[in-house]
Amino acid sequence: MRLRNQGFTLIELLIVVTIVGILSMIAYSAYQGQVERTRIGQLHEALMTTGNALERNVVANNVYPGTASPDYADLFSYTYTANDEKTNFALSGTESRLRLWSGINSAGTRCTCRQCSAPADTDFTAATKSCPAGTEAF
Repeated sequence: MRLRNQGFTLIELLIVVTIVGILSMIAYSAYQGQVERTRIGQLHEALMTTGNALERNVVANNVYPGTASPDYADLFSYTYTANDEKTNFALSGTESRLRLWSGINSAGTRCTCRQCSAPADTDFTAATKSCPAGTEAF
């Protein structure tokens, strides 16, 4: 009687496990990139929606409100400032895990920064006409 070798060798199994590992790393990095793009989109959408609501308030009341409450407050930290006369505003949001900062203001300036070492709030005011250094328009 002759024995037949059945099954896989250890080398074949190691090759398969290595290939599966490499494919998993590629898929995970693509997934993380998509999560980052989604968060950026959520922050921009929340800022734009809130900015539009602030502009509607100006049309109705001729001043910006004293406070603002953007969407996704559980995901992002927001800073809202209106000048004393409430004729201008600056609104910015940060996401600390991704080190993401974005801001809009009543002058129509919209800026964002990915992988920022510190929020650009200090350079971004209601009167800012262009994006601060290290940021880009969105």
